Amino acid sequence: MPTPSNRPVALDPAVDYLRQVIEDYASASGRNLERILARPDTPPVLDLLANARTQLELHDYLVTALVWEGHRQKIPPGQMAQNLGLSEDRLRKKYPRKEALAKLADRRRPVNRRTARTVGATGTGARDPRQRLAVALTELYRRSGFPSQRALADELGVAPSYLSRLLSGHRAASWTHVRKIATAAGERPEMFKPLFEVAIDSPPGIGTDPAAYLRNYLAALRYADGNRTDRKIITSAKGALKESDVRTAFRGPRIPDWPVIEALVIALYATPGPVEPLWKAAHDRSDSGLPAESF
Repeated sequence: MPTPSNRPVALDPAVDYLRQVIEDYASASGRNLERILARPDTPPVLDLLANARTQLELHDYLVTALVWEGHRQKIPPGQMAQNLGLSEDRLRKKYPRKEALAKLADRRRPVNRRTARTVGATGTGARDPRQRLAVALTELYRRSGFPSQRALADELGVAPSYLSRLLSGHRAASWTHVRKIATAAGERPEMFKPLFEVAIDSPPGIGTDPAAYLRNYLAALRYADGNRTDRKIITSAKGALKESDVRTAFRGPRIPDWPVIEALVIALYATPGPVEPLWKAAHDRSDSGLPAESF
């Protein structure tokens, strides 16, 4: 039985939406800072303006969530209006309480190539399999054609707040969820099965084709990383990978040595440790003289 210190707390949906908006706003701010630091003499104005537009849109959602939470805490509307520099009447018209939750639930979270570096993780947590699976699911959702998280939640038969925690990596996904989201995005669910199994600490179902299992795992990591080209992956590896290394790792026919796989996984912003037993199974099968079919 959970103790009082670790018992799960049921959050009001708006509190969860508020957290998401703040995470996304912080992510956008971090990207702006990175771009300025990378080019201090000639800041990329157009990129920064596009990012500023995203922040303006997030600001409106942020105030919507805060006003809802203020109502929940029974803060007088006049006091909130004063802090926003608005009249009480303007506050009610601009941020109507009845429409707030629907507006927040329908928000499509911005997806960045490096989302997991800033959202829902600290330290190396963004690289772990569970977080990489969450980022892959978010990318699948973005490509699925569902107009909002609420629509996808209805398809999965879960609450929008549950889905938001699933996509941020704060709740473990089930294989049914992964399969449905991948299918909706027009992708093969099997490609995400190895990453899913490792993410939930399930014994890997390597089966009779460990090479295909390994490559599916690598393909899912690549998907989570935005399906970057071979050339961009090589650039990220900073000299640790050659074009032939990347091509062979993803498409075969042989299994590269471990240093190649390790460098590739790091370039895909993931943790190498969980991949090593998958590589060993595929490499041992290859060394035994049995065929390691590519997919």
